[in-house]
Amino acid sequence: MNKYIKPIWVSAAVLVVAIVLVANFDNFRGLINNGGSEDPNPTILPEITNPADEESVEKEIITLYYANSNADKVAAEKREVEIKKDTQIERLVFEELQKDPKSEGLHSVIPEGTKLLSASTKDSICTLDLSKEFVDNHPGGSAGELMTLYSIINTITELPGIDKVQFLIEGQKQEVYIHAVFNEPFKRNDKLIKTNPSELTFMQYWDKFVYDHDFANAEKVA
Repeated sequence: MNKYIKPIWVSAAVLVVAIVLVANFDNFRGLINNGGSEDPNPTILPEITNPADEESVEKEIITLYYANSNADKVAAEKREVEIKKDTQIERLVFEELQKDPKSEGLHSVIPEGTKLLSASTKDSICTLDLSKEFVDNHPGGSAGELMTLYSIINTITELPGIDKVQFLIEGQKQEVYIHAVFNEPFKRNDKLIKTNPSELTFMQYWDKFVYDHDFANAEKVA
């Protein structure tokens, strides 16, 4: 009977070894591939990122126009801004104009609480849809009105491809702002820009003189 028991035990032992080998096949294969030992400090490769997936940011210099202390001219202020891929430049410029200027003697003249509801440009006309605070919170006065409008108009028309600005209030055209006709697009007005006289040509100086003279007479008549 002993001669039968021995082969059975041998077969059982072989079966157990086979099961162990099958169960740990991946571990044994790893040891073989690594020369029989595991690296205690495996090298971790850095994650490869596509540069196109990273948000690109460009820096640009924009020109903003603020009212001077006399409220009779707008003056330019240069400002560096960051422009992202999805930035709407008209909105960015308007919102920068709402911030206080850094230059001494200049003032932001957009009425407090004004919100830009939307901005779009078509056929060289930029349409700005503003909240009712643009009208309700304006302090009034023809000079103040002029500064508010041309602070915005001259700033927006600094952008390439924009020649005029159309204003909407809560999505609707409005016939009059404070005194000015308000339902048609406005052109840029360079005569309202404060300029160093030494930089003016003769014709520019003459135009400025005529404009200032007419404006002064209009104020007297009013």
